[in-house]
Amino acid sequence: MNQRIARGEGMHGWWIVDPRHADEGEVQDGRRRMICLIRHHPSGDWLWNHSLEKPTISPSYRMSHTRPDGSEQVDHFILTDGRLQFCGDSTHAWAGQTMDLPPLNDAELAYFDRPEEWTT
Repeated sequence: MNQRIARGEGMHGWWIVDPRHADEGEVQDGRRRMICLIRHHPSGDWLWNHSLEKPTISPSYRMSHTRPDGSEQVDHFILTDGRLQFCGDSTHAWAGQTMDLPPLNDAELAYFDRPEEWTT
């Protein structure tokens, strides 16, 4: 199995490897840079298709913060069938591009819960 999504014990979110940085190597303890998708959306819980290999989560995920220079950094994407589509309002070089999620490696899988124990 090529698992591409995980949920951490006691964590209220799903975790994916950030495909923009997957080739940069280990960040900590064998794990790569990851993105946490918080399970609670302002309009309610997000929907997940329960696929570990080709996850879909809806609605889209948008996060933003103010940079030190005062400009806004926006990261907005849609996760469908194991692919991240970066929306046009994202303020990075990947805006408008679609990337496959990389499979989780052994260290990343060991860090998270066993998927057969997931209930939501």
